[in-house]
Amino acid sequence: TPRLPSVARLSSLALLVITLTVLSISFYWLEHHKGRHSTVLGDTTNPDHATVTVLIQNVDPSTARVSAQVELKGAGSLVDERTHDFTQDATLISNAVTNPTVVAKANERPEFVSVQFALRDGVITDYPLDSYTASFHFRVLVGSGANERAVPVRVVFDNIDAFFKVTPQQEQSIEVHQGGAAAKTIATPQSLFAANATVERS
Repeated sequence: TPRLPSVARLSSLALLVITLTVLSISFYWLEHHKGRHSTVLGDTTNPDHATVTVLIQNVDPSTARVSAQVELKGAGSLVDERTHDFTQDATLISNAVTNPTVVAKANERPEFVSVQFALRDGVITDYPLDSYTASFHFRVLVGSGANERAVPVRVVFDNIDAFFKVTPQQEQSIEVHQGGAAAKTIATPQSLFAANATVERS
């Protein structure tokens, strides 16, 4: 007859499983809360600026997409002192793959809008050591017609995908493509916010 495992052995195995489970959950929550800090870039000194909040919800290497919610708010002379809403229409233009243009109507409370950005430069088969990059370009225009003007942009990145660490850095130069000519690197225009982010598994 086969020997049954002893009670002590079964207890040790159960204790090991419980310990590993607790450690896994603890590491998950540590990474989750460690990753929950905002990164603020762009023009942080001009009182009359637009703030773009980028709430990163999901990084999906299988579709090469970063799913996020963006919100556009104003400050200083761009908004009503009482309601803090834009006094004129404001348009956010980005390099998002979906909803690249978001409009915040004058005297209306802005809402978060779902967008997706492209995930580049990584190979999913390198899992779990795969890493990627994502670029974020934002320009905000206030007013309409001949009175439309670009305003300083401040960007707040907030990542809530606990499985990926997203580290954005503002870029002082960008690549531009004109027709069939080779890409050319130029200084980032003053009216444009540009950032590249490293995306790694946490």
